[in-house]
Amino acid sequence: MCFVRLLKRWYKEQTMQIQWGKHLSEPFHVFNGVRQEGVLSPYLCAVYLDDLSNELNTIKARCYIGEVLLNHLMFADDICVFCPSVRWLQRILDVCQAYAESHGIIFNCNKTVSMTFKAKSAKSTATPLLKLGGQYVKSVDQYKYLGIVLDT
Repeated sequence: MCFVRLLKRWYKEQTMQIQWGKHLSEPFHVFNGVRQEGVLSPYLCAVYLDDLSNELNTIKARCYIGEVLLNHLMFADDICVFCPSVRWLQRILDVCQAYAESHGIIFNCNKTVSMTFKAKSAKSTATPLLKLGGQYVKSVDQYKYLGIVLDT
């Protein structure tokens, strides 16, 4: 209970300032969200997104990574979803969007991308049109995710 009271006080009374070069803004109150670079931030985010992970686990479409069957990976506020078909991938994105809307989360569609991995023998070169939050997701051939460069 002490920990919960500490977190409540921490978030209720915290103020932030924005630094731009050598200049600082006036302090302002922040009433929601987690501190970037904060020690507890990844853990608090994980608790907040745990129900989303559970919802995604109920979707039957999954990929094998080695011998592990899954459709998403999460680390703090970074989410990587994957699926064997575009139709199921859109379903996963729809579940993420519904969760975001019901929990006051906004996915940054400018930082959201899709990658298509195909067998060398695949003839189709069509780029899938996926949507998140009413915006089309940009398709890329290469992306740096958590320090690892992914390449199709």
